[in-house]
Amino acid sequence: MAKSKKQSDVVDSTNFPILELTSSKTPIFQSILHPELPIIITGFGTGHIVCHRYNPTKLQSSLNQRRKLDVAALDKDPKSNSKTKKGTCLWTRLDMDVENGTLKSVEADEEEQKMEQSKDLGVETLWKTKRHKGSVRAICFDAKGDSIFSIGTDNILKKADAMTGKVIKKVNLSSLFESEKKKNDKFTKLCISQTHPFILIGDESGDVHVLNSENLTLTNTVHSIHFGDSINDIFHFDKKSIYKFISLGQTTLAYFDVRDKDAKPNTPENEDGKIMVSEDQEDEVLCGCFVDPDVADTLVCGMGEGIATVWKPNKNDLVDQMSRIKISKDESIDCIIPTLQDDNCVWCGCSNGNIYKLNAKLGKVVEVRNHNNLDEVNFLDLDCEYRVVSGGLENIKIWELSNDDKKEDESLESDEDVASSDENDSDGDSEDDSSEENSSEDEVTLVGLSKEELLDELDKDLNQPEESVEEKESNQKSNKKRKLMKENSRKKELYEHGIKKFDDL
Repeated sequence: MAKSKKQSDVVDSTNFPILELTSSKTPIFQSILHPELPIIITGFGTGHIVCHRYNPTKLQSSLNQRRKLDVAALDKDPKSNSKTKKGTCLWTRLDMDVENGTLKSVEADEEEQKMEQSKDLGVETLWKTKRHKGSVRAICFDAKGDSIFSIGTDNILKKADAMTGKVIKKVNLSSLFESEKKKNDKFTKLCISQTHPFILIGDESGDVHVLNSENLTLTNTVHSIHFGDSINDIFHFDKKSIYKFISLGQTTLAYFDVRDKDAKPNTPENEDGKIMVSEDQEDEVLCGCFVDPDVADTLVCGMGEGIATVWKPNKNDLVDQMSRIKISKDESIDCIIPTLQDDNCVWCGCSNGNIYKLNAKLGKVVEVRNHNNLDEVNFLDLDCEYRVVSGGLENIKIWELSNDDKKEDESLESDEDVASSDENDSDGDSEDDSSEENSSEDEVTLVGLSKEELLDELDKDLNQPEESVEEKESNQKSNKKRKLMKENSRKKELYEHGIKKFDDL
């Protein structure tokens, strides 16, 4: 029974993508999302890079309209071929042609194609280019999204303007090394500092090269971090130091300082080593991220056998994992990113084509979305409004915001309404206070009246319209509501300051 209950806790998502970009001719190797704008940049196996701008409002509206029509058709005829029931697409699906930069609807016939070319599909191509000889290995934005960095199998690193695609600076990385072996090494990962002008490049020999991101000059190389194994992932450890980074390779996790010259791994044979390497995990560590990068107290890594491992830097300085969470047996977790929604969750991209929302605090999967039934999920990202974006060799999906996110947006709007009503209530308070002062003055005046005059005044009070009574009742209700809100606000402040008792403090 416990097993079935545990399985029932995993929820198949009811969310759809708002956009799916497919590539029928050319394999997709990497996609990144602009940090501030609805822009997606995609690198292909042919060396092409294409930049698209999408309109999330229009795409969401189109999805909602099709969804309503589909539900209405199903209600009218339950035996009808509902698109949601059969799993066919209600969202916008466009195929990318990297040669000429055009987009065409996947499910439309020739006549519909001609009609759709003349109308706004909610997506447009900003620029395209043949950026590298061979395939694109990795791409990334700078902190503000003004520039992109890309590296291909040609070992050339290029810096380009994100909005135009025009190359600003480039360097042949092979020319920076003396040995023939290093000249032939291929590069696997790019990671840029969000605060300082340097970029890290990991290679297949386990070395991380540090370059100045402005002029692309080599400033340092950290050698053999994972004892000669390839670098699988790199990300910032800025809560430890702005110069600290974490790398993952083969079966270990390590962190290091990009300024250290000739740094070596800290092992039993070399206890003075400056590269702190974890214990052997006996499973390949493929990817990782902090659940909340601003706090950086919990790290989740995706493993080769379908397990997510949880690490606590403050507990054991990343010497070993603290716990393990089963995601999908015998399926590798190839990519992972935080949700950035203050919900203790991360998104995991799996080789079975699913993406899993994992609550690291509860230690369980809370949501599953299917990216592709035949293709694995190779990369994940978040767009400027925190939509999750999943991608593989054949397609990219930009998913709609979850229901929780929509509720959160609605609650924020309601909070604004409450805040405005508070202002009105405060005005009402002043009016109530003035009315109380007036009534007290009336009472003082009434004390000096004769018996007959007092009876007349009482008759006037009894004959007052019912509206005034209703107004008094509404004022009492509003006063009660304000009092409750003030109490809740006070409790919230005490909680935020860590004070749960001793109210007199």
